[in-house]
Amino acid sequence: MTYSPWSCGTEAIVDDDEESTRSTTVTVPYAEFSMSRLWAENNARLVITRASDGETVINIPFIQYLLLLKSNVYSDMSDQEFLDRENDWSMLFYLGDGQNWLSTQIIINGWVVRLNTTSL
Repeated sequence: MTYSPWSCGTEAIVDDDEESTRSTTVTVPYAEFSMSRLWAENNARLVITRASDGETVINIPFIQYLLLLKSNVYSDMSDQEFLDRENDWSMLFYLGDGQNWLSTQIIINGWVVRLNTTSL
C-alpha cells in the first residue's frame, strides 16, 4: 500500500546570528500523511524516493522504528497497544547542501534514532 502526503511544501528559515555578521537561510521541506491503523506484526517499511530521479533515499522498517519510542516507560504494554494509543507521529529527516539526504539522524516524536551502518 502506498500513502501520499495530503499536504507538503517547503518553508525558508532565516537564522540571523547576532554574534556573526552573516545570516543563514535553510529551506525545510515538509509532508503530512494520514494512515490507517498500524499493526505490530506487519513488516511495513517507510520508503522515500526522490521525485526527480526515483532514487530511494530512505528505506527503513517503519514499525520497528516507531516501537523504539516504547522504551522502559511502556514496557508492560504490548507493541500493538502502544501503536494503538499513539495517534500522532512526528519524524524529522535532515537534508544537507544541494538537497542531499543526510543519513545521520532521524527524529521520531523528539527521540533521536542514530544510524550506525558504516563500516570502519
